[in-house]
Amino acid sequence: MESIFLIYYYNKFGYIDTIEKMLLPILIALVWFLGKNYDELQFYSQKASENEKELQQIFDNIDVALWSFDVDENVAMVSAGIEKIFGVPRQKFRENPRYWRSLVHPKDKLLIEEKLGQLYSGKSVTTVYRIIKGDGEVCWIKDRSTPNMDSCGNVIKINGVLSDITDLKSSEEKNEYLAYYDVLTSLPNRNMLYDKFNEILAGYGDSDQNISVIFFDLDFFKMINDTMGHSTGDVVLQNVSRKLNRCLCEYGFLSRYGGDEFIIMLKDVGRERASKIAECILEEMSHPVKVEDCEIFLSASIGISVYPMHGSDIDTLVKCADTAMHFAKERGRNHYQLYTPDQGKRVGKKMMLANGLRTALANDEFFLQYQPQFNLETSEIVGVEALIRWRHPEFGLISPAEFIPVAEETGIIVDIGKWVLKTACKQNKEWQEAGLPNVNMAVNVSVKQFQHRDFIKGIKKVLTETRLDSRYLELEMTESIMQNSEYLHGVLSELREMGVKLSMDDFGTGYSSLSLLRYLPIDNLKIDKSFIDGIQVDENAVSIIKTIIDMGMNLNMNIIAEGVENKEQAIFLKKNNCNLAQGYLFSKPLPAGKIRRILEGRVVGNHKVI
Repeated sequence: MESIFLIYYYNKFGYIDTIEKMLLPILIALVWFLGKNYDELQFYSQKASENEKELQQIFDNIDVALWSFDVDENVAMVSAGIEKIFGVPRQKFRENPRYWRSLVHPKDKLLIEEKLGQLYSGKSVTTVYRIIKGDGEVCWIKDRSTPNMDSCGNVIKINGVLSDITDLKSSEEKNEYLAYYDVLTSLPNRNMLYDKFNEILAGYGDSDQNISVIFFDLDFFKMINDTMGHSTGDVVLQNVSRKLNRCLCEYGFLSRYGGDEFIIMLKDVGRERASKIAECILEEMSHPVKVEDCEIFLSASIGISVYPMHGSDIDTLVKCADTAMHFAKERGRNHYQLYTPDQGKRVGKKMMLANGLRTALANDEFFLQYQPQFNLETSEIVGVEALIRWRHPEFGLISPAEFIPVAEETGIIVDIGKWVLKTACKQNKEWQEAGLPNVNMAVNVSVKQFQHRDFIKGIKKVLTETRLDSRYLELEMTESIMQNSEYLHGVLSELREMGVKLSMDDFGTGYSSLSLLRYLPIDNLKIDKSFIDGIQVDENAVSIIKTIIDMGMNLNMNIIAEGVENKEQAIFLKKNNCNLAQGYLFSKPLPAGKIRRILEGRVVGNHKVI
């Protein structure tokens, strides 16, 4: 029906007469096709209209804004997204295409002018800048813009896509802050320290001006964390950072290096002035820090190195200052130490010992010697103390005084202690099986061993494997082990129930509480050699020894004197009711074979002193 109507329409107005006859069949076919597919075309037209509406909805709801600016007509078209980004109605951009420039942050206006210049020269640009929204909020915008050119090379239209990247910028700034600043104290971190050093050095050129590096470390900070909690420790560190800042004023650059370590870098400052600042820091630290209702007393150890005397780069200077700081700790803490080359040599040897200790057990470089303990009344051997020795493949015999502290510091002492315990118990069992008199085997136990979660389990395992009766094992511990009294009492009580004897070694040289000692299941007190040395020359040493003996007897403990080297000392001890002793007067530490001969003879040589 529609086809007939169309043919009539064309014929009525005379169009057919003007069409050449050869085109008439084509026109009739076209009219027929359109009439036949009219419904289908109408369907697709409606579908296209719906798709256009959906697309418009998408553009209106996405977080970006689409814009187009006709340069010749000075007309702008913008999508609804621009209202969300700029916080103003989009009508303002239609009324004034340059309105957006008034919202650009003042610090970014020059950047915008530069980018517009590039656009009008025909270049596509991406611009990141700030705007001040209608409500005053500052936001970051990313704008990708592309110019359209005419045949003469003139810009006739610019199209762009805007997006709000404020959250991304905030995240980037946070990451940058974390890269260069410490979150807890807000101080610069080591990255910033290194950059600052290089900046100062670049400014010096060829001059030999000084830069002093102060390495600051709190003493016993771990104890604060362990006893009062890490939150208290954090408050302490924040207070320390403020104290350090007060000492520096405008002189230095303060950074938190890590944990309880801080580094101060002093530009144009030599060691004399650096020493004065270190003294000021120590004085400031002497004033307690108040956390809630608790006053916490602090001390610190400080090391100082100086550029270019001790190094030409920050890594070397920090290493030297760290070395000096550790020497300050070794000398009693709470003071500062200037770096010297000799310290570097000692640290190098310490590193060598640490590395060697890691393989010494596997390579069978350790061996034990045993020092006899005698009864001064009967001159009989009643026990031996197992003493570890290290025969290094390159340096020969190394004193325990050198390698034991390193083993303690590195934690290797736990594995070494297990080896000593098993070897000593095995040796004692061999003597017993050979028919020799039964003696106690005294083995030293470090604080780290004692605090290990499997300590008791390990003792039981060794006694089972060596088949040694527990009553012939004696564990010696120093007074430092008494720091955690609650844990200490539980472990010692369990050892006592097992039948293991317990001794307090080097008594009188540490910080043990006598009231605490009263409640601990200790069998023996060992008087330190430093007191024994003073018997003939120091009245105070004599008084201390008598006090220890009387106290031990009142607590039903045996008293053992260490380091007895002459008869006068032995006679004094016996006279004052100390009946057990060991030392060079009787015997130096000996290999197992020689101890066997002493056990076979029971009383030999110089053991009978009266």
